[in-house]
This record gives sequence, C-alpha cells and structure tokens, in this order.
Amino acid sequence: MMWSFFSRDPSKDFPYEITEPVQGLENTSVWTLHKAKKKGTNEEVSVFVFDVRNGSDTQFDVAKAAVKRLKTLRHPSILTYLDSLESDKALYLATEYVEPLQNHLTVLSKEGQSRDLYLAWGIFQITRALSFLNNDGNLRHNSVCLSSVFVNAAGEWKLGGVEYVSGVSEGMGLPIKILPSLEKYDPPEKADPSKQRQITKCSTDMWGLGCLIWEAFNGPLPQQSALRDIENNRFFVALPPQLDNFPENICRHKILPQLITAFEYGDAGSAVLMPMFKLGRLLDEADYQKKIVPCVVKLFASTDRATRIRLLQQLEHFIGHLQAATVNEQIFPQIAHGFMDTNSTVREHTVKSVIHLAPKLNYNNLNVEVLRHFARLQAKDDQGGIRTNTTVCLGKIAQHLHPQIRQKVLISAFIRAMRDPFPPARSAGVLALAATQQYFLLSEVATRILPALCQLTIDPEKSVRDSVFRTIKGFLGKLEKVSEDPSLRESMEADVNTATPSLSNAAATWAGWAVTAVTAKFYRSQSDTVKSSSMASKTLSKPGSLGLSLSRC
Repeated sequence: MMWSFFSRDPSKDFPYEITEPVQGLENTSVWTLHKAKKKGTNEEVSVFVFDVRNGSDTQFDVAKAAVKRLKTLRHPSILTYLDSLESDKALYLATEYVEPLQNHLTVLSKEGQSRDLYLAWGIFQITRALSFLNNDGNLRHNSVCLSSVFVNAAGEWKLGGVEYVSGVSEGMGLPIKILPSLEKYDPPEKADPSKQRQITKCSTDMWGLGCLIWEAFNGPLPQQSALRDIENNRFFVALPPQLDNFPENICRHKILPQLITAFEYGDAGSAVLMPMFKLGRLLDEADYQKKIVPCVVKLFASTDRATRIRLLQQLEHFIGHLQAATVNEQIFPQIAHGFMDTNSTVREHTVKSVIHLAPKLNYNNLNVEVLRHFARLQAKDDQGGIRTNTTVCLGKIAQHLHPQIRQKVLISAFIRAMRDPFPPARSAGVLALAATQQYFLLSEVATRILPALCQLTIDPEKSVRDSVFRTIKGFLGKLEKVSEDPSLRESMEADVNTATPSLSNAAATWAGWAVTAVTAKFYRSQSDTVKSSSMASKTLSKPGSLGLSLSRC
C-alpha cells in the first residue's frame, strides 16, 4: 500500500481533464495549449502544458518562472490563474478558458469600422494590463506581442506570456528570449548597449505594444531579416534596366564581380540572376566559362523553387555557353527532378526548358529520360495545360530525336494527345502531326494517322475540327501525289531515317501553318484541371493559337 502511494501518478490528482490541443502557439511559446474541463463540474478551462522530457532545462526554468509569476498577478486584463501541477513528465498551468488572439482574429466575423472598434477596445485592455504591471507592480512584461495575448469566452483580451516578466529593480538589461521567433519583438536598444541606459520602466513594453497594434491590424510581424530580403530583391529586380546607363568596362569589371560575390557569399537569392546574365553577355567565352558557368551549375543544385524557375526562364540566354558534357552530367540531372515536382509551375517550366536543352543532350538523356517523363506527363498530369505543352514540346524537339526512337514514339504520343479530354491538348496533337509530317512513313500515314484524324472530324470543338480537316487534306495530298508518281515516295520519306531533316521536306508547303504554330510558343494554361467545366469550354480561336505563351499552370 505504501509503495503504491509513492508510485502514484500525481497528474491523476489534477482536478482538470485535459482534452484536445489548441493551435496557435507553435514556435512562439514553451507551452502547448489544450482545452480542458474541471472534473465534477465540466466547467471549461484552458491548460498550458510543458513537456518536461522533451524540453530543455532552460525552457523548464522559464515555464516554472511563468507559473510562479502568474500566481501573483491578479488583474481583470491579465490571464486568470486557476491551478498548476508539476510532475516528472509535464508541468501543467490551468487558467480561465481562452484562445490565442491570432486564432480569434482569424475567425472574427466583424468587418470595417466594427472590427476596428473591437481591436481598439482589445488594445485598450492590454494597455490597462501594462499600466498595472509598469506602474503598480514596477514590473516589465518584456514580451508583449500577438502570441502573448489571449481572448476569453466574453471576447475580452487577456495578457499572458509572462515567462520573461522582470522587476524594474533588477536592472536595465533585457532578458534573452530562448525562442528565436520572439527576437523580432526586441526593441532597437537591445542591439545597442549604449542606449540601454536610457531604458525606462515602460519603454520596452511600449515597443511591444506597438508591435501588437501592428499585428492586430496586419497579421504576424515578419522577421526583420525579411525586410532586408525584400529590399535586396527589389534592388536586383530594378537593376537590369539601369545597367544600360553604365559604361561597358564598369559593368564588366566592377558591377559583374560584385553580383557574382553577392550570389556566392551573400543572400541575394534568385533575383541576382537577371542582372548577372545580362552582364555575362559582355564576357568573352573564356571568361564566361570561368565566372558565370560555375554559378549556373551551383544554382541548378538549389532546391529553392523560385531560383529554379528563374533559371529555367533564363535558360535560353546562357545555354549556348554551356558545354554538352556540363549539361548532361551536372545540369540535366538537376532539371529532371522538376518533371516530378508537386508544383505545376515548376513542371511547366521544366517541360519548356527541354526545347533549349535538346540540342546538347546525349542519347540517353534525350531519347530515354526525357521521353519517359514526357510519356508520364502527357498521360497522367492533372493539368491540361502541361499535357498540352508536353505534346507541343515533343513536336519541337522531334528533329533532335534518334530516327528509330522518333519513328517509334511520335505517332503514338500524338494520337494519345488527340484522345485527351482537354480540347487544346487534342489540337496540339493534330498540329504536332502536321508539323512533323516528314518523319512518317506513308504506310503509317494511311494505316495509323489518317484513321485517328478522321475520328476527330466530329470533335465537339470547332477549332479542333478545323485543324483536323486541314491536316487530313495535307496528308491525303501526299498520298495522292505518290499515287500519281510513285517515284516521289523516296523523297517524301527521306527524313524518316535521317538525323537532319532535308530542306525540301522540313518546309513542306501544306504543313507550313502547323510548323509555325508548333515552333512558335506554348499554349497559355489555366490553373484549373480538365475536370473543370469552365476549362472544358475554352476553345482555340484558330490552329495557330497554340502560339500563346504559357505563363503558369
């Protein structure tokens, strides 16, 4: 009996039943907040829990200090202490039922002047609490911010987060916040020891109050470092047009080295790419290989999506300076990850980049890896625009494919596109067939291509039907000419098994419209999927409308 007495879990004597956790204090408090009910009465309360086993000793000391401090503070605008319990597993702090202010403001239904008045009333309650601490208690809160304020069932704002409260008599020094996310609320004088002598008993909390007011109206305050990032980004974005005002030798020998240094050792981010590539054009080939190419290779290894998208957008400006070996061994393996990215914009730009990469890719990368990804995207991607542009891209790179692979893949891929539920994808398949007509055996035209095209002569979309009839007439014209003069067959099939298209077939007159459409630009994709009825109602105004630029999916 005595042994069972000493081995009892003391938390069982805690008069509150802890239930579901409440979100909102992540990374801003040593506590986790839970809903709870008082045993016997079912009165709703809140319980702050500190996990002793997973927390550090310093965090534990801070949590215990908060419990001790809150016990002694009684004010209508300060969080009401009810009970506490310490065990070897956790530290519990029970208070009146509250929710984090940030959560409350997120679901607040008030708008306009009504919301502003409510926020003013809440801020007034916090000023009362601070006046009580600073003037009556000779205390500093030292951590006034959005995450230290809670709202009770009556909508009243209550000041909590008393982990860092200190007495005015304890000196002018500011306490060190153990959570990095709270450092953004530190007053400016903390970074300047010479100004700390000017700190008054309320100056620190007035700075925090200002932060709280800003957050109440605008949302959580970003880190101060984010401001520097924004300023840097804006500077580099605005820089390219200004570079034309500088002499060439200054751009090459002064500005460009600084841009490269900012990229390699600073936090300039992807915004530095545009001015760096613009000035890179002033370099001779040897200097470009020495100064720019290593930066490019390093950038392609980045996992930051913004950087990768900017690189892919700028690819056409520097691909000519990259050696084939560098592209195949160091750059393409990184780019290939984008085909499977969960972000549709990354997948889109990765598909488009193949246009510029294809001439430098080796057999395996182009004829195996790229086509494997294209087959999956064309058949399974949930974005109609990406499926469309995969087909367009395949038509564009057809001349770079190995003849045997090209003969095996093209017709199947384009016919698959012609069965797509997305109208622009069907148009793309038709246009791609016409634009690559010189790579098909006449027997395949008669037995595979024309039967597939004929099925689309009754397509629901007129733009698709227009492209189909025009393409059918072209293929029938080829067959008719060969029927009249069989000797033309050899010349018409000259490009089927060659790596370089002949001049005559590459610019076949009847397919010129399709070549222009496919080799122009990409279809501008919508953000909806093919399941969207509004997407399905979109049509192409003419076959050449595949020349619209794709900005996002």
